[in-house]
Amino acid sequence: MNKVFTSPNRYIRGKGVINEFGRYVSHLGSRPFILGGKTALSTIRDTVSKSASETFMECALAVFSGKGTRAEAGELVKKATDFKGDWNGVRLN
Repeated sequence: MNKVFTSPNRYIRGKGVINEFGRYVSHLGSRPFILGGKTALSTIRDTVSKSASETFMECALAVFSGKGTRAEAGELVKKATDFKGDWNGVRLN
């Protein structure tokens, strides 16, 4: 059986690296839309927002329940579209 591993093109880790969020993701666009669990987002919200604003980005954070239903996917797509997030300069609209 074949096994496939997919990952982002960068993996960055280290103590306090979340404080440099903007530095590491600004090349992807200026309006990141971030998905995460309720606890994870509550932990990083202020730090990520501050770092994003320091690199002239505006970000939106949305909670993903982990259920992966079509309804939830539709809601998250609507939120990302309404936010007009971007990725590598491509606007989501």
